[in-house]
Amino acid sequence: MHTTTALRTTVPERCPIPCALYSAAEGLHDEGTLLDLSLTHGHVESVAAVVPGMTLAIFAMLPGTSRAVVIEDALVTWVRGGECGLRLDGLRPEDADSLETYLGKTAATRPVSPAPRVALVDAPH
Repeated sequence: MHTTTALRTTVPERCPIPCALYSAAEGLHDEGTLLDLSLTHGHVESVAAVVPGMTLAIFAMLPGTSRAVVIEDALVTWVRGGECGLRLDGLRPEDADSLETYLGKTAATRPVSPAPRVALVDAPH
């Protein structure tokens, strides 16, 4: 059976990364947990009162690193319960490099195989 391998470009699903959320315009300063992080998107679990369209600054300590990654412009794209979706626009070049390195080290390599072949046989009645 032939299989192909696909490389994930996000942190393994639901891998929690502690973070701080800030919005000077909204007077927001809260804590949260980044989930499903990539170079362009992510989710945050937090009790912070956010709404779609709000822009946040996020400071995250990636596991195994000694300094915070700063995302200066994270646009809230959706909110559901205590979780929101983010589009990451303002990633400084040095932080983009750190995040890309982190994602490369933690990305799971999972084989992707075709659907199993199944033969249907008439059973005796």
